[in-house]
Amino acid sequence: MNRNASDPAPKSPGHRTLLIRDALIQLVLVASFVALGLLLWSSLQILLLGFAGVLLAVLLSAPASFLSAHSPLNYALSLTLTLALVAALIAVAAIAFGPRISEETILLLESLPGSVAQVRERVASWPGGEQLLTHVDNGGSLQPFGVNVVARVTGTAGVLWDVVAKLIFVLFLALLLALAPVRYRDGVVVLFPPSRQARAREVLDALGRTLRAWLVGQLVAMLLIGSVVYLGLWLLGVPMAFLLALIAGLFEFIPILGPFLGFIPVALVTLSQSTELLLYATAFYLALQLVEGNLIVPVIQRRAVDLPPALTLAAVFLAAAAFGPLGMVVATPLAAVALVIVKMLYLDGIRGQAVELPGERDEAPPE
Repeated sequence: MNRNASDPAPKSPGHRTLLIRDALIQLVLVASFVALGLLLWSSLQILLLGFAGVLLAVLLSAPASFLSAHSPLNYALSLTLTLALVAALIAVAAIAFGPRISEETILLLESLPGSVAQVRERVASWPGGEQLLTHVDNGGSLQPFGVNVVARVTGTAGVLWDVVAKLIFVLFLALLLALAPVRYRDGVVVLFPPSRQARAREVLDALGRTLRAWLVGQLVAMLLIGSVVYLGLWLLGVPMAFLLALIAGLFEFIPILGPFLGFIPVALVTLSQSTELLLYATAFYLALQLVEGNLIVPVIQRRAVDLPPALTLAAVFLAAAAFGPLGMVVATPLAAVALVIVKMLYLDGIRGQAVELPGERDEAPPE
């Protein structure tokens, strides 16, 4: 039988072998990407800890970069001097404020059970209060946000050791990164094709400036809010004002949600004293939040990272729900990094739209 000219030519054995080989290669590639995705997903907490190490490295390298740029010292000596100054400040703070913090911490831990009991009594008197307390006791919807973290940490030695080990990992990673930031940046750049390496270097430098500007802004806000809270609580006669102000200042690192978390111990302590003191402290905090949201934060963030409030709030809640307290801490700088990437690679790189990045006048980290 004659084959029609329009019929396709029969496949040779060699051609079928090539098709099978290509299909197997594609299957292996897909399986590799899936395995890599699963590995990254299971290691997300380690990646978040690594990002925390990057934040600390940026914080340490910022004064060292400034000092090396404005003095005869090279970067290595500047970083050594920075670490020595940080260690000296920690030692001085421990000597000056350590006994007071220790004493007030003991008082706070002793007063919390009574304050919590008073809150439970009042909530139980509300309609549906018993059901709400049962829901909270069982973990409820608040558990992803770390409500039971304190109980788990203080009650389990293994968990405490896990926290210490992670802190050590973050500290040593930060030190290693801060020793040679340009070296690690260039190590990432070489992973890109030669034609894209210059742009990759620009993006990484912009990310470094962004994180530096955000950290400086947050530290200024933490110091300012902590000082104002201490002054206000001291004037109101709130016990343990120094420790409560320190807690409020630390929680200020978490935008939007942090101030409300910092107010919880203040509310419990003032409630154990009197309802009137609780009302005064609440009024003071509300006034402070109005000033912070309309004056302090806009002024600081104008120089640092101008993140939209809705994006910040969504990032904090989503990261807290997915990864707990650690996600809540690093959510905002991660959002800032994502915003810079979108600006540089999409708005500027694809659409050709002019963008403004934070900290553009800062100098790049030295070798």
